[in-house]
Order: sequence, then structure tokens, then C-alpha cells
Amino acid sequence: GSNAALLVLADGDATVSTDGRYITQMANESPDLPTVIDRSCAVALLRRATGRVGFEAEHVTVAAREGWDAELSGTHFAATSKIVEVLRVVKDAEELACLATACAITDAAFADLVQTGLIGLSEKQIARRLEGLMFDHGADGLSFESIVASGEHSAIPHHDSTNRVLASGDFIKLEFEPKTNA
Repeated sequence: GSNAALLVLADGDATVSTDGRYITQMANESPDLPTVIDRSCAVALLRRATGRVGFEAEHVTVAAREGWDAELSGTHFAATSKIVEVLRVVKDAEELACLATACAITDAAFADLVQTGLIGLSEKQIARRLEGLMFDHGADGLSFESIVASGEHSAIPHHDSTNRVLASGDFIKLEFEPKTNA
């Protein structure tokens, strides 16, 4: 979901927090972790912490940090950098399998797409065709809305696909990624 926080104590015990919208999702994705349901996830967990508390400085706003000081006097906060990112660098077997499956889906969908003939189709039509092909090849969802940018649009980062029709000789940029739970 879009609202969650995780508290990991020095002894390795962890507690996760989310708000009521994500109770079912949290139960499915983190069934072994104690869960606190509270709209103010970080503050709810910080109330359980004692002593020195590290936080990922790249992901906490100044306003949030100042709010913690106001609500949690006496807690000493220490900014950290990229601790979570470093842990995520090493993939486990399940993550590697999902990546391999996503790559295979991507390759197959792209191969099918270029065989169908794209000249005369709009960016939006090509994007929908590509997304359909990803699902046909086993995608469970999309990691983000696919981007098709042609001609002058191909130079625009994160372009929103339009009704511009692909013409012979146009450059075309595709950004797409299937989501898979395999």
C-alpha cells in the first residue's frame, strides 16, 4: 500500500504499521510480523521505540521529522543513509525467479509487438497492445503505465502516450515492465 512503516529493534524484532485500508494486504504480505493499525504509521511505531532511533534521511521530510520531535520529546533521532537499499541489493531465490519471469514476459511481449506492425497506430494503441501482450504472456499486472513515445515525443522522459500516430521513419521509445508474482 501507500502508507506503511517498519520498526526494527536492535535485537532484530520488527513491527510494521499501516492504516485500515491495507489490513488485508498487510496480513497477506507480512503475516509473521506484529502489525499496528494507525493512520500515522511512523509515529505509532516510534511511540514503541526507546533510546536512539535511526531513520532513512532520504525518505523523511523535514516536516515529518519536526513532527516527531513535537510528539516524541526525549527520543534521540539519528539520520541514516541507504541502509534499506543496501539490504535490497542482494536478491533471494524468489526475487530472482520473479525477475527472470518478468524478463521472459518482456522479451516475448516485445517480440510479438514488433511482428504486428505498428505504422499507423497511435502511441496509446501501441501501449495498450503491448500491455495486452504482457498479460497474454503471464504478467500479473504492470509495474507502471507503459510509455510509448514516437517522433518528437521520444525525447521526452516519462512521456504520457498520446494519439500521435507512428509514421515510417519515426523513432519510437518504449518503457514497459510487467509485474509478476511467479
